[in-house]
Amino acid sequence: MAESRSCAWSAWTAGDDDGVKTLVCTDGEGAYFQNVATVTTGVMTGESDETFTLGYTANSVNGWAMYGVRLPPGPNGEDGVDPFSSYPVPLVITTAGAPSTTVTSVASNGAFTHVSVGDLLLFNLKGVSYERKVTARASANSITVNAAINIPAVGNTFSYKKPWFSTNPLDIVAIPVKGWSTLLWTWGVAANANTGGVISLIQCTPTKEPNWSSASWVQVSTTTVASAGTLSNTTESIDLTLLPYAYCRFGLRFGTGDDTDVADENISLSTVLMK
Repeated sequence: MAESRSCAWSAWTAGDDDGVKTLVCTDGEGAYFQNVATVTTGVMTGESDETFTLGYTANSVNGWAMYGVRLPPGPNGEDGVDPFSSYPVPLVITTAGAPSTTVTSVASNGAFTHVSVGDLLLFNLKGVSYERKVTARASANSITVNAAINIPAVGNTFSYKKPWFSTNPLDIVAIPVKGWSTLLWTWGVAANANTGGVISLIQCTPTKEPNWSSASWVQVSTTTVASAGTLSNTTESIDLTLLPYAYCRFGLRFGTGDDTDVADENISLSTVLMK
């Protein structure tokens, strides 16, 4: 059965207090609800026209955007996303052997039948991995990607990931590190028009499973780069022998704020585990 929670918030009693309020639950975390059984309001003072709107907004924070493959529903009906897998497509596609943002299927094979705008395409060309985001879809045989790529005329297979917004706490992307001695993070920001700098955060937890409660995560590294939002690939090393960590995760933010999507951030991140 689904877990029940009791959550509350306090309004400012000295006058109007407009704006979005985040419910804080008895476990100290926010939550999305499958259904709401009861809503109770206390006494409001100072105004006669107070109203409450219960729901969620675009700035709700208890969720994670990610690319991946949708998992079957969990034991309580919760949805899940596997960010490490992709949907394979055995049909070949091409750019006619020249760099282009237009990618077509070979012999009109319908390779993009299940591909949509916003999907992430993954290619392996001569042993090198590439990723491209779909920006337009003309048909099941022709799409446009965000950056040029050179695919041989004979064609190449690919796979793709769908963009998801997950509210499942277990979908927080965590890297299993138990049994390894060193974790290497290599990350970079190719382009962004903000001026607040780039801040990275690495956290690890010793728990057996990735726990959605923030209390179990230990901050092991914070790096602030005072630049105009651009950072060449930087590698950080985490010694996993100091404490018996089970999972680690990586976060990135801009110090002042980004450019409201005027320019692409082009964030890259890779991890290497060493014995």
